[in-house]
Amino acid sequence: MPEPFRLDYRRKAFEELQGLPKADQQRVRRRIGELRSDPRPPGSEKYKGDEHTWKIRVGNYRILYVIDFQQRLVSITRVAYGHAAYRRF
Repeated sequence: MPEPFRLDYRRKAFEELQGLPKADQQRVRRRIGELRSDPRPPGSEKYKGDEHTWKIRVGNYRILYVIDFQQRLVSITRVAYGHAAYRRF
């Protein structure tokens, strides 16, 4: 079994996650945790605004992240409600 990916939160993403209601925080955290074993799970898509950024939906929230396969690192860049996630970060 390959080594799991490490997770890194950019400051803005961490602050956005902390600002979510507790129940939503738990759902989003669980989904982010799943990215450790599969950073491109079913439902994930490349973000059209940046070739290195991926996005995944959790209910009404969007998680934007960058995958570094060489370092086995997933960097969470945004966690926001709906289309607000796509505003420049």
